[in-house]
Amino acid sequence: MPGRRVVTAPNGEHWQVGRRWLNKPPPRPWSRRKRRKQDDAGDRTSWLDAADFLSVGDDVVAGIVFALVIAAVLALLVLAILPLLGLAFELALLIGVFTTGLFGRVVLGHPWTIEAVSVEHPQQRLRFAVRGWRRSRGAIRMLAETIATTGPPSALPEATPVAADA
Repeated sequence: MPGRRVVTAPNGEHWQVGRRWLNKPPPRPWSRRKRRKQDDAGDRTSWLDAADFLSVGDDVVAGIVFALVIAAVLALLVLAILPLLGLAFELALLIGVFTTGLFGRVVLGHPWTIEAVSVEHPQQRLRFAVRGWRRSRGAIRMLAETIATTGPPSALPEATPVAADA
């Protein structure tokens, strides 16, 4: 994990120590989507009627030109416009998450979560809430030093233990 340092406890166990930016994992809207069952009663071949639209009379050249224009428009849509829209949406989502998190931390004074995770046993976690960026940086340093000298602590000065996620 970037931005985290690895510390070795006296018993040889490795711990990753760092700041946790989100108190819970970000939402995954794509995993909540329910799959729709296809309606067997509907007529699925109605899109084939569009082939009649492509026949522009007996003029073969006009039909070929029209088909090439449709193919070029579809290629432009699929290869250029849709990826740009996706990128714009992702950037807007990233900026929104960042600004709301920053607003909550700076303006509302929500505490930072300092976390130490065992590399060998990821379910073993220590979490502490610390108010302020500078204090959290000092708490990270203190937590790393404590783990390196005496092992995982049960408490830190100026930090409140946080219960594990359910």
